[in-house]
Amino acid sequence: MIYLNGFVELLEGAGELSFDENGSPIVNEELRMVNGELTTPNSKLLIPAMYQAVTDDKRGKFTDGRFHQQAYEVHIARRTIPKEVKRVRLYDDLGNLLGEFPLQTVAYGRLLNRTALSLGA
Repeated sequence: MIYLNGFVELLEGAGELSFDENGSPIVNEELRMVNGELTTPNSKLLIPAMYQAVTDDKRGKFTDGRFHQQAYEVHIARRTIPKEVKRVRLYDDLGNLLGEFPLQTVAYGRLLNRTALSLGA
């Protein structure tokens, strides 16, 4: 059983993300509900997910005036992830952006009928 505590948005290519003075991602988008599903203004579907922080410490690379390192393991209902997807945006269950991360690995679990994504910087 998966406890849904967030959403993922699959991004093609390697987009740029900017940060504010506190190191939080700046997103000029507001999430909205369309037909009972959470979407972004550019109509990208957010996939319900369960995420867990694998690494979240202050020993990582220096970005935006801080040392920070984050990595997440994300589980979603089984689906094929296109090879064009290079980055993933991770949202909490309230729709707040946790960050945009490179997609490290994709594993398909046939027994549980789930897809596991490894995200990290």
